[in-house]
Amino acid sequence: MNNLIDGRYQYFAFISYKREDERWAKWLQHELEHYNLPSNLNGRTDLPKEIRPVFRDTSELTPGNLPEQIRQALEMSKYLIVVCSPRSAKSEWVNKEIEYFISIGRTRNVIPFIVDGKAFSKDIFEECFPLALRKLPQEQELLGANINEMGRDAAAVKVVARMFDIRFDELWQRHEREKKRRRIILIASVALFVIAVVGVAFWMYLQRQETLRANWKMMENQARMVAEKSKEEVKQGHTYDAIIALLELLPDDGSRPFVPELEEALRTAYDSLRSHRWNVRYFNRSYDLMTFAGDDRYIVCEDDSLVDIYESKNLHKTAEFKMPENLRGLPSFLSSACDSIFVMDTLCVWCYSIPTEKLIKKMDYTETTLDMCMNACCDIIGYQEWPWIKRWMKNKGIPDNVVIRGYNPRKQLLLYSQEVENTEFDIQSYYMLYDCKKGKIAKVLDNHGKPFSANAWIDITSTSFSPDGGKLAIAYMNGKGIILDLDDYSEVPFDCGNSDDCAHYSNVLTYGRNGQILHTSIYDSFKIFDGNSLALVDSVPSFFSDAKSGEMNSAGNICMIGDTDDCFVWYLNEKDSSKDVHGRFIEINKPEDNLISNRFNIFNDEDGALCFEDRKGEYKSWRKIEKGKYLEIKGYFQDYQYMVVTKGGFRDAQYGSEVIDVVTGTTVYHFPSDIYYVDHVYYNSESEQMTIGNSDGPFLDSIIDFPSFKKLVDLCKKATEGMELSNNSRRLFYLD
Repeated sequence: MNNLIDGRYQYFAFISYKREDERWAKWLQHELEHYNLPSNLNGRTDLPKEIRPVFRDTSELTPGNLPEQIRQALEMSKYLIVVCSPRSAKSEWVNKEIEYFISIGRTRNVIPFIVDGKAFSKDIFEECFPLALRKLPQEQELLGANINEMGRDAAAVKVVARMFDIRFDELWQRHEREKKRRRIILIASVALFVIAVVGVAFWMYLQRQETLRANWKMMENQARMVAEKSKEEVKQGHTYDAIIALLELLPDDGSRPFVPELEEALRTAYDSLRSHRWNVRYFNRSYDLMTFAGDDRYIVCEDDSLVDIYESKNLHKTAEFKMPENLRGLPSFLSSACDSIFVMDTLCVWCYSIPTEKLIKKMDYTETTLDMCMNACCDIIGYQEWPWIKRWMKNKGIPDNVVIRGYNPRKQLLLYSQEVENTEFDIQSYYMLYDCKKGKIAKVLDNHGKPFSANAWIDITSTSFSPDGGKLAIAYMNGKGIILDLDDYSEVPFDCGNSDDCAHYSNVLTYGRNGQILHTSIYDSFKIFDGNSLALVDSVPSFFSDAKSGEMNSAGNICMIGDTDDCFVWYLNEKDSSKDVHGRFIEINKPEDNLISNRFNIFNDEDGALCFEDRKGEYKSWRKIEKGKYLEIKGYFQDYQYMVVTKGGFRDAQYGSEVIDVVTGTTVYHFPSDIYYVDHVYYNSESEQMTIGNSDGPFLDSIIDFPSFKKLVDLCKKATEGMELSNNSRRLFYLD
């Protein structure tokens, strides 16, 4: 066998132990096999580099003679190390291994390793030496390495010293020195590792700070872009979208930077919101049908199989009803209480509760049910082949080859069209007003005795009965229209305001619930006309030019408009004429008597520029200059957060005034363009309104709302409550 120890042994040692002490046997084997002996100790060169292998039997011995493999291992081991404990002292097999090792003449090579109990104890329960060790003659008595007396590390070193005939003290001192050296190396390694970790962490921190600075700068640039874009959109009338976009970028918890341009843009949008006669809010989706219900308290919107119910005053959704699968796409109408929906099919009328989406009742098509359906839902084009519709038409004496266009329940007049020619390029039709009570045609609508022709751009594009049933508004493809009196059938020409060449199917006239006439066309803005005089009453901003439908509530202050993509609700602003501007305003703080100089230094330099310096250095200095103009401070208000500045020139001629944020230098408000020379500025801190005047006359009739920034944000949040930007709008404002 190669690499034999001393030319005859295969193992340095054989460890004998009781199974209950196996953890100590394993620990000792590991310590021995990993112990580093010095290559030269006091001139000795016979010491091995390592103490391995060490034999430790892991099999269970069976009763009987000592197994052959154990016998061979003992013979091939130079030393026998006995793990001594009260348990091994009673072990038959530990004792047999000791006896056999002694029998082959190696008594001096037996090394006791005491882990528990005492040697040669008078108490049999504490005795740790097996019988074979206790029977040795006194001159051969062995001293064990006791872990309880010297510690396990010292006991292991003592075993090594015994194996190689080395003084324990000498070996132990070296062991301690080595352990101290390893400890120093470990501490140094840990220190280096900690330094490396700290260094990497610090580098990562610097990188993160750099990333945060870059992100912060990017958010600042984004805010400035949105602020600039919002001012452009406000000019186009998209005020609500602009406000929502600006509010999204305002810092709330310090996670975003405050950019002064945001305040300026928000004030611009808010001023626009207050100055418009009409304010717009929009739904989050486009609907096929919108109508008022429940005495105009609700707006009911339908899109295929989905019905949404909103409160008309604030567009808060109160209910959502999904049409049952078997009734989707069928004609439907709502009850006046707006809590149930009626759906018509070929056999009957189904009544569903909107809040619960449960079937309330099913009604057969009796005469009463037929009239109810026709009174409430006249848009049945495409369903005239249904048996109940045919039956209703037959009962009223109406021909079955016509197309129903509308029904007037008050006068029981049915409007239908009847084709006289249908070619590939043209459809020619007459329109009839049919008196259902008398069972005869009451009025024929034609083009000067001829049928209407789509090919000639002379056709009816829309019809609408007035709420009182007394009139019929008719819109033509050529952009014109008429109002037909249903008492004497006299006609009044109606000029929609379109040009003569404005020919399109989108020309629509609709009676609102308040009796006013609404006009929509993709070539013109949405207009409102008086229902009697036909005079133009109002119109929404001109940017709205693609309307396809509209409806006005009974009060005349809410108008619904749908275009090709979205649905809007317009609210008529209430004009507040109760503002009392006398006796409640106090003059704003003059520059010469304020305390602001204790903290900030605000002055004019030799160029006439307005300069700002912070004595504490917490705010950036700024310099505001306009060539050829001298900026003069008229006063401060709102705890010196803002100041009023006039722009003077030759002989103190003034070029307007503005409100400037003190610490940023940003202009957040421009006075109206018709106010040039400002001498007196008064501010009401309660109503947050400002009135201005000059020395040439009484105060100007201008009252300026200037809320604090916090109140401004609150007002804008309230104005846009429940609203959100569409995906297209988010992209428009650089938010996606």
